Amino acid sequence: MDERKGIEKYAEGRAHPQVAEIEKHLQMLIDSFEPHIVYPLWAGIVAVITAQIEKEADISSLYRNSVHSEPFIKLVDFHPTKEINIVYLRKRFEEVGHTNFCHVSFVVNGNAITIISTLDNLVKGGSGQAVQNFNLMHGFDETLGL
Repeated sequence: MDERKGIEKYAEGRAHPQVAEIEKHLQMLIDSFEPHIVYPLWAGIVAVITAQIEKEADISSLYRNSVHSEPFIKLVDFHPTKEINIVYLRKRFEEVGHTNFCHVSFVVNGNAITIISTLDNLVKGGSGQAVQNFNLMHGFDETLGL
C-alpha cells in the first residue's frame, strides 16, 4: 500500500504532453499547465492552467461557445485565487468522485486567466469516456449509462 501523503506536481510549465491539445481547443497559448497527484486520494485529477488573454470579454464567450452544452462539463466557482492545498483538493474530488463530470472554474486577472479543472480519472478518464464514446458512435444519447 502506498503510504505517501501530500501533493506532487507531475508536470510543470509546458512539459505535459497534452499542452498542445489544450492550446488547440482554447485557441490560445498557455503559459503553464500543472497537473497534480494527491496522496492518499484514490483517484482524481486537478489541473491548474495559466494563460495570457487579450480581452476579458473573450473568456465568457469562449465558454458559452465551446462547452456550455456539454452534458458532463459544469462551470463551478472554485475560488482559484486561494492556495491550493490538500484540503482544497479533497473538496474538489468529493464533488466529482464516482461521476463522469469535469468541473471547471476560471478567474480573469487583467490579461491573465487561471483555469482549474477537476475530474475523477477512473470514471471520466478511461471507463466513462469509453462508454460515452460508444454511445456517440452508435447513435445513443451520450449520457446513457453514465
